[in-house]
Amino acid sequence: MKLRELFEEATAQPGYYAVGDTHSALLANSSQNEWNNFSEKNASASGGSIVSKLEGIPPGSVVAISAGLNDALHSLSSPEQIAGNINNIIAHAKNKGLKPIYMLFPHGENPRLANVRDVLKGSVNTKTIDLAELPLSPNRLSLSKDGYMRVAKSIMSYIKPSIPTIAAKQPQPQPTPDETAAETQRLMQQNARA
Repeated sequence: MKLRELFEEATAQPGYYAVGDTHSALLANSSQNEWNNFSEKNASASGGSIVSKLEGIPPGSVVAISAGLNDALHSLSSPEQIAGNINNIIAHAKNKGLKPIYMLFPHGENPRLANVRDVLKGSVNTKTIDLAELPLSPNRLSLSKDGYMRVAKSIMSYIKPSIPTIAAKQPQPQPTPDETAAETQRLMQQNARA
């Protein structure tokens, strides 16, 4: 890593980031530049693209993750595999010192989506916002603009980015001069006997 990259990483301030598929993009775009948009059209939970986006996010940041919809629509992955992939993304975010929130996609009229959602509801390892409980657009697969604004504001009002603290070594108590003299005397006596 170059010196400039190290400096940029060290000075980056935590904030709000939207990572994942179209729901992430719509969340970021609805929030009047308060969210950083790290989304990717048609992102998959099984690829490494979402995890690679997490690498550019400063520790302490709040990350809204949306993934699994494209996997449910376009892959042969089982619901359990999709949930495992999403949990791997969430674990990576947590290990990096991020504060992940998962946005569970609506199911529309698709039975496979409903099935995948049921598995995800019981297995995602972080705070989850169920988008199906908010105002939907006519296609019933995404929220209305007002719905995404509500999600963005809700997250921002309850979870704040934080600058991570580096665990400082606890200072060891220093011996007093009398304790030092006593220890020195004890060691000298011990060495004299040997």
